[in-house]
Amino acid sequence: MNYFRGRGSWDLRAAAFSGHSTQLIRYIESIMEDAATTIRKFQSEGKNVSQFDYIVNMENYNVVQQGCRQCLPFYVTLVNSAESHYPNLANKIWLINTPPIFQVVLRLLRPLMSPVTQEVVKVFGQDKVKWKKALIEIADKSQLRPEYGGTFMQDKE
Repeated sequence: MNYFRGRGSWDLRAAAFSGHSTQLIRYIESIMEDAATTIRKFQSEGKNVSQFDYIVNMENYNVVQQGCRQCLPFYVTLVNSAESHYPNLANKIWLINTPPIFQVVLRLLRPLMSPVTQEVVKVFGQDKVKWKKALIEIADKSQLRPEYGGTFMQDKE
């Protein structure tokens, strides 16, 4: 199952300095809970679904807004929450348009991830040809949004 929710870029630094990190973490947790609920709904309908594929577009990631020292607790809390409350929920977590600097953050977070989670996280750089080709190999075009090389259209939230 491919799961889409939320768009745009977030200023984690502003959230950290304004005391809104907790609300942002709750929002991310609500995304994970929605995915888990959707999976349970599909299962109750007799569909063979137990995990989802999550595509994270890192296009607007920058060190100042999302990679600052004050932002790191957000990432740590996010990984810990996912591992504690939603283990093995994701079949694939693909980070696309990922700038090289994010590898530093990811190296800090990988030890917090279970071996299964470490295995499902795949990082694709900013070469759209490469990551679009990879996405098409795991998902039908009808399941991917146009910006990911597909034809799927969803109502705006």
